Amino acid sequence: MRRIQVYGHDQMMKPLAEELKRQLSGEYVVEVVTHFREKGEDLEKFPAKACVAHGLSILKGRKLEVEFLPPRISPIEQFINKYLAGRFLKIGAAAGALVLLVGLLFLAQELWLIYWSKKWASVEPQVKTVEYLQQQIRKYRPWFDDSFRTLMILKRLSEAFPEEGTVSVRTIEMRDTGLVICSGTARDNASLLRVLERIRGTREIASVHVDQTRGNSPVQFTFRFEWIAKPQQTSRNSK
Repeated sequence: MRRIQVYGHDQMMKPLAEELKRQLSGEYVVEVVTHFREKGEDLEKFPAKACVAHGLSILKGRKLEVEFLPPRISPIEQFINKYLAGRFLKIGAAAGALVLLVGLLFLAQELWLIYWSKKWASVEPQVKTVEYLQQQIRKYRPWFDDSFRTLMILKRLSEAFPEEGTVSVRTIEMRDTGLVICSGTARDNASLLRVLERIRGTREIASVHVDQTRGNSPVQFTFRFEWIAKPQQTSRNSK
């Protein structure tokens, strides 16, 4: 049968021994040792305190099953724990915080892109419709003029040219700045000069200039002038 020795002569050792006996249910013999008794040694003068018992066991070369002393730390481990552990911890914490911050920024950016992608998807059909209408407006804008400038220019030119067809126009170019360029043919130079005089006498036309003439009969010509809107037309357009 195994034996358990409880060292100490204090009154608290006896209750401890009794409790051990009760818990172990007779499997062990529990003995309270108040003084040491070793062969050939007089150790009765040492009270059986726990610390004395452990000290004597170490001196006798016995291996202790329970170690109460802290583990020995090498000088390298002491240096690392004293000088580097705190720095590594701070560096690691800072790096972790930086990685977390970058991850949060990327997450916020991704959520922001998803939000605006949904917004764009909801308005994209309307945007395409508006862009198509703008293209059509730019394409056909020269054909639509609230001031009827194009019709007025054609009317004044038709009034200046003779009805018998001695002077005819082949091309008319109208620019947004009000510049009008006409090219055509005349039976002779005199017929062309009469047409130019009538055009210069029109109050909506100014700065009539002949660019070129070629030939005598017929005469090929190109001239230009500036169209000036009437005051009443200008005021109506501003409204």
